Amino acid sequence: MARLSQFTVSFARVVRKHRAQGGLSKEALAEAAGIHHTYVGLLERGERKPTIEVAERVARARGKKLSALIAEAERSPLNWISLAEKPGFSFSS
Repeated sequence: MARLSQFTVSFARVVRKHRAQGGLSKEALAEAAGIHHTYVGLLERGERKPTIEVAERVARARGKKLSALIAEAERSPLNWISLAEKPGFSFSS
C-alpha cells in the first residue's frame, strides 16, 4: 500500500495548480525545468518526492520561489474525501 504524507500530496497539488495556471503542458514545464515530462506527472500525482534542486528548478520554471511553493503547500487544505476514495492510498504524517 502506498503511503503519502500530507505535505507530499499538498506539494503535488501546488505544482499542478501553478502549471495549469500558467497554461503549461507537462512537457513545457519539464523542458523549462530541465526534467523529463513523465517526471512532472509523477510529481503532480505525489508519486515522486523531488530533491530540493529539482523542486527549485520547477519553481523557477514557473517564475516562483521554492519557499513560496512550500509555504503554499503547508497552508493548503487537503480534500480528504477525494483522496480517501482512491484505492491503495493512505496518509502518514
